[in-house]
Amino acid sequence: MRVLVLSRGVPCASSPLRGVFELDQAKALATAGHDVLVGYVDGRSARRVRRFGWSHRTIDGIETLGLDLPLGAVSPELDHQAYRRATGLLHRRVVKLWGSPDVIHAHFSRHAAAVARAGVDDVPLVYTEHFSGLSLDGADRRTEEDVRRAVRRADAILAVSRPLKDIMDTRYGATCRVVPNVIDVDLFAPPQQDADEAISPLSDSGKGSGSRADAHLVAAGQLVERKGMKPLIEVVGELAATRPGLTLSVIGDGPQRPELERLAARINAEHPGTIMMEGLLSRSQIAERFARADGFALASQWETFGVVYVEAMAAGLPILATPCGGPSDFLTPDVGMVTRSGSKDDLRAGLGEFLDSLGSWDPAHIRQRAVDRFSPAAVAAELTKVYEDVVPR
Repeated sequence: MRVLVLSRGVPCASSPLRGVFELDQAKALATAGHDVLVGYVDGRSARRVRRFGWSHRTIDGIETLGLDLPLGAVSPELDHQAYRRATGLLHRRVVKLWGSPDVIHAHFSRHAAAVARAGVDDVPLVYTEHFSGLSLDGADRRTEEDVRRAVRRADAILAVSRPLKDIMDTRYGATCRVVPNVIDVDLFAPPQQDADEAISPLSDSGKGSGSRADAHLVAAGQLVERKGMKPLIEVVGELAATRPGLTLSVIGDGPQRPELERLAARINAEHPGTIMMEGLLSRSQIAERFARADGFALASQWETFGVVYVEAMAAGLPILATPCGGPSDFLTPDVGMVTRSGSKDDLRAGLGEFLDSLGSWDPAHIRQRAVDRFSPAAVAAELTKVYEDVVPR
């Protein structure tokens, strides 16, 4: 089947994670036998050092065609008009260079709504929503208008988690299916060990080795308040007084970084080496950090899905999470713990229990849970069923 995947953009040196979920899904579809092209309209501000124009290149074996449109923050009306015109141009160029797709799969409401506004009515539209800014109370006006327009036009609507499906169905009158994001289970994997070096889940060293004073945890995400990095760092600093070998690596960047670096410095002055601020890393670097860790922890306030949790699971890491939406779909007691609430007191109690229970989780089982549900093959099979339902035979 010829599938046009509409994305926010594609990864590049300055924005290595731009459109990465969409590209991963495109690669999974191509491996499953579909003919896939990733198209995009990237409307970020000109301050991103971008110029207006077309880009046509191949990334990881996937053909991509995009229009850079240095737009930035504008009124909803201008945003709708710009994306409508740009998406119409993109569709015409795709047809000229590649042929007419059998199905358009648009990620995020802005791009699905642009298909509708551009009058591309002769191709079935599948719309996947990921946006963490949606809630039962609504979103900003531009997003509200885009979601409602996309829901009216789409032939199939997908949400990446059950909590997001509930929002889409309840507030916007959608009838969503849940199809999760793809996880690169080859990149995110436990470290290779020789058979005679293999460590059982309940042995005295290595991942899953039980309660240890020297446990090394890792957290990854944007350094913004919603991700809960500050309370997590504070709690690890408090526990370090009685667990002198406890360490936490924090991966990511964002507006909170200066504040968090100052907090880490204060903790490290009292407990040297406890908090490591890693900054923004590539996916391969993140995978390497996960492979060296004993567990993953994040105190996020809200996630529509939680890709990083599943990447950690694929690496065989037990997970500590707060109640935050999307991860409730897959964080069961056999792969980790969810704290009683998002309060700092419950985070402290939960982290202590988590550290005392590391040996109760089997890394191989945790990884298999991720592979079975989120591998490229598993997600591509679900998407193929969706496409078959909407494409006329």
